[in-house]
Amino acid sequence: YGLLGPSGCGKTTLLNCLIGCQSLDSGSIALSVKKKSDVGYMPQEISLEGELTIGEVFMYYGRIHGMNKTAVEVRQKHLVDLLRLPSLAKRICRTSGGEQRRISMAVTLLHDPELLILDEPTVGVDPLLRNE
Repeated sequence: YGLLGPSGCGKTTLLNCLIGCQSLDSGSIALSVKKKSDVGYMPQEISLEGELTIGEVFMYYGRIHGMNKTAVEVRQKHLVDLLRLPSLAKRICRTSGGEQRRISMAVTLLHDPELLILDEPTVGVDPLLRNE
């Protein structure tokens, strides 16, 4: 499903309510996932640690999701190819905004979540790559 609307209409606010970062004024939200780890969330703001390498970022998020090193390496290879990421040895602070957006997408997909919540996932991504 997609959530579309003009700037400022509350899309990000709704997503923040979905993931529990913001309280509802009224009503309730029910997600069809068994546990929080079944959700992958990519915020609008890139929040990657600049001094880490891309490979270190994968390992960090893999550990958060309880993945062992081998599982992270297998998944990371697939995501590097899929999203055309730079070398795993490259530091985040040396990557472009579009590369950082794709790295953020990759770590969101790393643990193969059942539900993806993506806030402006293609902002700053090369239009040709975006179409793929």
